[in-house]
Amino acid sequence: MRDCRAVAVGNVKVRENLWFLTLDLEGDFEVPQPGQFVQLRMGAGTDPLLRRPFSIASFSEGRESSLNILYAPAGRWTRLLASSGEGFEMDVLGPLGKPFSPAEEDRSLLVAGGRGVAPLLYLSRRMADAGRRFISLVGARTEDDVYWNEELAGSGEVKFATEDGSLGSKGMVTDLLEKEIAGVGGRSAVYACGPMGMLRAVSKICSRAGIECQVSVETVFACGFGVCRGCVVPSTIASSPNLMACSDGPVLNAKDIDWERFSE
Repeated sequence: MRDCRAVAVGNVKVRENLWFLTLDLEGDFEVPQPGQFVQLRMGAGTDPLLRRPFSIASFSEGRESSLNILYAPAGRWTRLLASSGEGFEMDVLGPLGKPFSPAEEDRSLLVAGGRGVAPLLYLSRRMADAGRRFISLVGARTEDDVYWNEELAGSGEVKFATEDGSLGSKGMVTDLLEKEIAGVGGRSAVYACGPMGMLRAVSKICSRAGIECQVSVETVFACGFGVCRGCVVPSTIASSPNLMACSDGPVLNAKDIDWERFSE
């Protein structure tokens, strides 16, 4: 983990409420793993006081490393970010958190809902580069809400589900998952990121099928490294009843999460 300066060389609207930010990093930066995140601050002021966490959509090594962030303007700070064009400087702290840790399964299923595509774009690229077999399942409300960049993801089969049927299958991405699991032979594993309700459903599907499942939980991060204890995830582990999403996660084994308490 390190704190470094970066320059925004791209900040482009790619969907109605989705932007793609590209940062050129100054100096050495540890290569992040899929599922990790960074904490960003724009400018030298203290408003906002705390940095903001962002998943990593891709990372390029070179003389000047490049970091790509997919984000949706939701609050005052991210709306300011979206309106800032490019050329501005940022402080980047990272990489932070626990990444996905694929095992040697025969086939992997990547399940993304909404903005949850960001870390799975990065994971799919790594899997493609390693020659691994995987299928990406991407869900959203409508075709206009879907973002999946084939160039970033690399080769690999991808299937879509939209609630209104405007792209791919009509229904939820969890419907696609159940169909894929039913036809899976050999060892398989699921890697998911998306809204809490989707992750809860994915966990239940995998539990019934006896398939390993890792999920990237989306919750509010403050410090980003487990000090403030503001991102508690209730756990089924007797020795650790509460996990920190930022430091124990954001990627956790789905069976270690107490989903009933987490939804309260």
